[in-house]
Amino acid sequence: MTGPEGRRISEPVEPHGLSPSPFVGRLNAQAAHLPGQHGAADRPVILMIQPDTLSYVASDPAATVVDLVEAAVRENGGQQLVWPSDFAGEPAAGWRGQLDVASDQLLIHFPDGTIFYEGTMPTVARWQKDAREAAEKGIVMITGPIAGLADVDRVIRAGRATWIRIRLSIS
Repeated sequence: MTGPEGRRISEPVEPHGLSPSPFVGRLNAQAAHLPGQHGAADRPVILMIQPDTLSYVASDPAATVVDLVEAAVRENGGQQLVWPSDFAGEPAAGWRGQLDVASDQLLIHFPDGTIFYEGTMPTVARWQKDAREAAEKGIVMITGPIAGLADVDRVIRAGRATWIRIRLSIS
């Protein structure tokens, strides 16, 4: 792999967050808790972070570039996230996920069986406990033009995020 100014990088690049393969887009899963409403306990959620996201918002709705990941989730039952939200409802039909906490491997399928996400999602004991307790009702997954964790609050409060409740098995 060649670095800046044509210099050859001789050490493995993966530990530095770089992929040795051609760019095909990235989606990262992050376990998190969102504050509960009206004194309710915090809720475990899955945040889908898109480090390479790019969106443009104009006063003319026709000029808005749609985030493709968010559009795919909305086409399969996702809803605009309006904060505060109680995330009411049943898990969306057909969505399913599986998390192996020993390896941090997370696999999420669209309703048609195609893979939405396959990768890692490190979790802590509290999230695992809360997610297991919530598993029967499903886990909320949030996506949108979220380039990093610092963007989550801003994107949600601006009404630019999408949420969906999915079935998640945890082993």
